[in-house]
Amino acid sequence: MVEGKIMPKREYPEYLKWFPQIKGIFANGCIYGEDYRKLYPKMTWQAAHAHSSPDEKRAGWICLRREGLIHNRFLLLHEVAHLIAAGHNNDYVWAYHLLSIGGTLDEFIIERNSLRIILCEDMHELVLSSMA
Repeated sequence: MVEGKIMPKREYPEYLKWFPQIKGIFANGCIYGEDYRKLYPKMTWQAAHAHSSPDEKRAGWICLRREGLIHNRFLLLHEVAHLIAAGHNNDYVWAYHLLSIGGTLDEFIIERNSLRIILCEDMHELVLSSMA
């Protein structure tokens, strides 16, 4: 198992450095560690998630299931939009912010290293599956 890590800002893609809403990015898991599985059992299979609730201890953090996802602009903008539209979960306010920062509402598929990630039509269901 790959150990989780807090990514240094110097490793962020340049476009992410302009969003003050991002407090940090955690790769290979969740900033909450194993406790996350207990707190949010339905979300542990997602490729990424944002801690966007203002009253949350780790508000402003984006967590990536795999470190290589830091290079996926569509996925990261999706999560940044959650941080900007805190309190709005994939509704019209969130969609407005997503589009205003250059994101898309289109479905997309990422395939890399025998891993398939599908962003489904409802713009929230991220599915990881092995292509083997």
